[in-house]
Amino acid sequence: MHNKLLHFFADRYQTIKSQHPGDGRRRLHLRVLQEFWEDVLHGREPSALHESAMPLDDEFDQDNDPLDSLLEGRELGILLRVDYSNEDAWQSFCATLQRAEQELANGLEKPDPTAPQLH
Repeated sequence: MHNKLLHFFADRYQTIKSQHPGDGRRRLHLRVLQEFWEDVLHGREPSALHESAMPLDDEFDQDNDPLDSLLEGRELGILLRVDYSNEDAWQSFCATLQRAEQELANGLEKPDPTAPQLH
């Protein structure tokens, strides 16, 4: 992160966090960035851009977030490199990926239509 933006986060994160205590880290980051860009778009220099002697607290990078559990541990993923010089290889890759997706979808539990619904 650029040093000036880092200082902006360090200065504004706690205030925004106190205004929105139910938000997770990612949403708070978006709120800080929204404030930053609103200042920039309106021709104002963001107030906290000036580097100061205040210590940089990295709490804004360490706070919990409801989505953290989705990103923990090993997860499946795809690295895709598109090579337009071999259409047959691309079609073969797409077919393999579609079969794998279908197998995954078929393995998911389907809801029991006779089960009582929670409201």
